[in-house]
Amino acid sequence: MTPFRSDERGRMRALENYNVLYTEREAAFDAITQLVQATVGTEVSTIALIDEHHQWFKSATGVDIRGTERGLAFCDYTIRKPEILAVPDMRQDTRFNANALVAGAPFVRSYIGCPLRTPEGYQLGTICAIGLQPRDFTETDRTILSHLSTVIIDMLEKRRRLEELRPISQMVDRARWQAMLQEDILSDRPLPAVAAIRVDDFDEISDLYGSRMADRLISAIMDHVTSHIQSGTRVARLSKSVFGIAMHDKDTENAEWVMDMLREKIGDMVVDLAPGDVGCSTVSIGLVRPGLSEKIDTVWDRLKHALHRASTQGPDILISEIDQGSPLDWAVRRA
Repeated sequence: MTPFRSDERGRMRALENYNVLYTEREAAFDAITQLVQATVGTEVSTIALIDEHHQWFKSATGVDIRGTERGLAFCDYTIRKPEILAVPDMRQDTRFNANALVAGAPFVRSYIGCPLRTPEGYQLGTICAIGLQPRDFTETDRTILSHLSTVIIDMLEKRRRLEELRPISQMVDRARWQAMLQEDILSDRPLPAVAAIRVDDFDEISDLYGSRMADRLISAIMDHVTSHIQSGTRVARLSKSVFGIAMHDKDTENAEWVMDMLREKIGDMVVDLAPGDVGCSTVSIGLVRPGLSEKIDTVWDRLKHALHRASTQGPDILISEIDQGSPLDWAVRRA
């Protein structure tokens, strides 16, 4: 096994790199905690991840909460040592007998947790079993948790590698996106409809939760968008709070319908931002259609103008300028 590393700053960087904190519940992780509950025989099992101030549950079976303050986390003790931590009776352990979850409801009495250790040696959190009665944990219990911790880290590693391999045509930066769009405009392929989407509440969420959580909301919205549009559509983050979409083979009416559908679906989204707290946002959308052989700079100006109109009339507004005549007509009106 990889040697344990106790560097907290490095551990936090490793945790952030997995991009798993405050994501939605998933059946595969829930199956693991359900298996622990059934085999170890405790009332509760969780997959807990520890960030700077919180313990957050990627999965929890036998309890309805999604996390606690870090100061209440039994798992915070587990990640400080390289081995499994087993506590047969919490009331008899001076580390835990004054903990509010032991001294008060739900009156936890026993605990066993195995660290989730990355290939680099950082312990992100635990897979644990929590009982409401004192008990002696067996060697089989330890083996089960040890094997499942390996499975969880393998799942997170595969997810990270897939994210790193995400095709550049699906999510690129602004410069690359504009270059590809100019190639599309100059080619003989159907001209795309192009949209700029601003997350209306980005700044407020960034102020409340920090830029990392605001970025998580952006990522969740972009993932939602890519799951509802056809393969080959180009998606890019254009600025902190704005991303762009270039849609191929869309007639005017269909492009407007797709964007309006996305606007409504994004408005219904809820994203976990912190234990016990969620975030949501509406979006403002500007939509244009490039003209034949039009310069990308002109497309970009028209797109910003449409988005500005949406933002000033919004939030939660779609402004389409794809029926506003040719780019030359638009330039004359602007002059």
